[in-house]
Amino acid sequence: MTSSATRGLNHRLPVQSFAELARGSGGPSAVAELRSGQRSRAMLLLRALVDIASAHPALPGPLRPPGEAWHLLVRAENRSPAAVDRLLLHPPTGVWLNRCLRRLRGMESGDGPLWSAVGHLHAVAAAAALLAGIDFRGAVPAREGAVMLPALGLARIPDTADVAEVVRYGRKAAVLSGPYSVTLPADFSEDAPGWHGLRRLRGEHEGIVCAPLVDDLDPYRDFLRIRDPERLGDEEWQGWQKRFGNAWRLVSEQRQVDPRGIAACLSSVVPVPYAAWPEPFSASSPEAYGCVLLNGATDPLTLAAALVHEAQHIKLSALMDLVPLIEGGLEEIHYAPWRLDPRPLRGLLQGVYAFLGVTGFWWDRLRRAEPGPARDTAAFEFALRRAQTASGLRTLLAHAELTPRGEEFLHRLEGRLALWLAQRVPAVPGAWRRT
Repeated sequence: MTSSATRGLNHRLPVQSFAELARGSGGPSAVAELRSGQRSRAMLLLRALVDIASAHPALPGPLRPPGEAWHLLVRAENRSPAAVDRLLLHPPTGVWLNRCLRRLRGMESGDGPLWSAVGHLHAVAAAAALLAGIDFRGAVPAREGAVMLPALGLARIPDTADVAEVVRYGRKAAVLSGPYSVTLPADFSEDAPGWHGLRRLRGEHEGIVCAPLVDDLDPYRDFLRIRDPERLGDEEWQGWQKRFGNAWRLVSEQRQVDPRGIAACLSSVVPVPYAAWPEPFSASSPEAYGCVLLNGATDPLTLAAALVHEAQHIKLSALMDLVPLIEGGLEEIHYAPWRLDPRPLRGLLQGVYAFLGVTGFWWDRLRRAEPGPARDTAAFEFALRRAQTASGLRTLLAHAELTPRGEEFLHRLEGRLALWLAQRVPAVPGAWRRT
């Protein structure tokens, strides 16, 4: 993009932000620096996709060339840079970009025709144009009667065509396919006939708000696999909202990992069906900055710890895109105290950082709890997680080939952990069992 290419590409992480992150925390300013880096990364991947796809002999299929979608994005950014930023930082955009680039390079097989996968670029551009409020008309891929507009929602049309059109003129916007049309609401997050808007969870406590999208629609929402839309019913939605609100209160109460920074880096929550993961489950990926996969089998306390855990992964992945901490790190595998299988050193670093945050969460719960089951749980979890973190950290310090910044980072983590290792943990009743 013309204006994008000249802004945000030279990144300097302030010393204070690095120090915050190296303590296992990171406030809104530090996370804003990380988001800026991720925005630039996504823009570069997008430009690479346009260039590679434009030269590919099997494209563009029934859609217009990728370059036309790029030009629509340029128009959108000229009107509203925030609109394009929202699409570039939307987690499914990262999943799609990485998957699509691997397909174009012959590194991965795909689901559906290649032209449709690459053509998702037109849907990204259309969504940005809608957010920017510019007039346009453009074709986008359709999949079994579903047209996904990333970060906005999904249109359902009673048609099996592979292509639909998105149109905006003045204050009106619609998705068209043959004789069918779906009029989009002024507020894209609202539902309307033929339209499901992406909704937001909302947690608020002590003035700290966390409001990630709940993505139950986008085919690229799950970085583990392509998924069809699975709209949560009203009862399920209310259950998620209640659990998230209760969990966010617990996250906001602790101060070991800045809750404002956690809120700033959580962009979307993707519900995972119980059938796939009947036990409490959470996951994140460097390819989906800001996304957390979660299932509903979580009580508020477990969910709160999971949010802290995954926010740590999200921050560290983004930090390592800006500041190299470790050389290589994929060749050797080592014992990981929190897993049954061994992990490469980079994975071990991710685990140490995540469980340092979780250790802090449980330390805070332990300090607040009155004697009883809640205190016993906090004592057990705190003792377990600090021991696991210490073990992983020792392995990294002994075996990882660290950069100078990596050494500084780990030694700062070590100093933070030392404070918790020095704490005495109250005895837990012998009959107590973790549930």
